[in-house]
Amino acid sequence: LESSLEALGVDISERGEGETIVESGNRIPDVCRQRFPFIRIRSDGFVDTDPFLETSVPGVYAVGDVVPPTGASFAYEKARVAVQNILYGKSVRFEPSKVPFVITSAYEIGFVGDPEKAVRFEHRSLSLNPKNFVNHPAGILKVGYDEDGSAVFLTVIGHGVSEIVNAFSALTGGAFSHPSYAEILEEIVPPLGERVR
Repeated sequence: LESSLEALGVDISERGEGETIVESGNRIPDVCRQRFPFIRIRSDGFVDTDPFLETSVPGVYAVGDVVPPTGASFAYEKARVAVQNILYGKSVRFEPSKVPFVITSAYEIGFVGDPEKAVRFEHRSLSLNPKNFVNHPAGILKVGYDEDGSAVFLTVIGHGVSEIVNAFSALTGGAFSHPSYAEILEEIVPPLGERVR
């Protein structure tokens, strides 16, 4: 997270002053070691897996918040990778940098890719409607490019940026963040043929 925010130009070197500072994150997984004493656990409490998400026990895979990084977007991608590897042999690696991560707040902060692979960055204001008469920015974005000129990193701050991050991820062969607008609509709109009562 820190490297992604720094790539966008956010200075995180200073701490703010206040009466109360609330920090969150750095979850410690609750692995029931009594029920799973045969699975190797890392010193930080996470389940030890290979890049295919297989544990120290052949044929046993770990997904969700017991394998870092934590969060719903990562859990969805870990589940997809594990199922692919269970069904078709160990052929798909879990690559966290290909999973979009969106912090939902007043302005969403989204990023995907690896800023350390970028050698050049472009920084732009984000306007959701470039043809409107009063073209005020709706946020900012930064794209990182590798030596070949391929986009390898994106960070966006603004309203509704999760769909932009998802589109970038799809174009670069990555996963989707969770929840996407499509998932939200799927949950609130009845299936075709059903009426709302």
